[in-house]
Amino acid sequence: MGRKSRCRREQLRLGNQLMSGIATIAPCTVTAAARYVAENHRHLPRVQGGLFAVQVEIDRRCVGVGIFGNPPRVWQGTGRGVITRVATPGTENACSMIYGALCRAAKAIGYSEAWTYTLPEESGVSLRAAGFIDMGMTAGGEWSRPSRTRRSAVRPEQKRRWIRILSKHSVLANKKIPIEVECEFERIYQHALGIAA
Repeated sequence: MGRKSRCRREQLRLGNQLMSGIATIAPCTVTAAARYVAENHRHLPRVQGGLFAVQVEIDRRCVGVGIFGNPPRVWQGTGRGVITRVATPGTENACSMIYGALCRAAKAIGYSEAWTYTLPEESGVSLRAAGFIDMGMTAGGEWSRPSRTRRSAVRPEQKRRWIRILSKHSVLANKKIPIEVECEFERIYQHALGIAA
């Protein structure tokens, strides 16, 4: 065995040791991410598609996924998108990495805002670490309306709403957003647009 091959093997061995146990972002299909969510998400295992997804790997093993989903119909074409699911088995920093990677990808393809929602009992530490701002509580409730019936919501209670501004083209980009927002979504946007005093 030659000296070069021994050196190369040693470099590979040392490189693998250095990379062992380090979490990295990797591409992932929406289908594979949805399958992971179905197996690992704590309270919402079913997800309705998505636009793109990422995963966190440690030693080439998936330890978490995130899905950037289709925005509500009224948001389409506005530059706003929603992170619909993030699922990990509790791997340290994985959620923050996923939120950050999804936001960078969304910004790269032209989104100006990323929104997501958490349950009131969830702390939001990963979201704050990824640059999200707490926008207060939603009203909660069911999806069905008199004009259109829908399947019952799995978790109809109030949710905490979060936003990350991705570009200067966001309606809220140059507005001072209070730390504790006590009003609902439409009022926030009316204020940001200068419609309401």
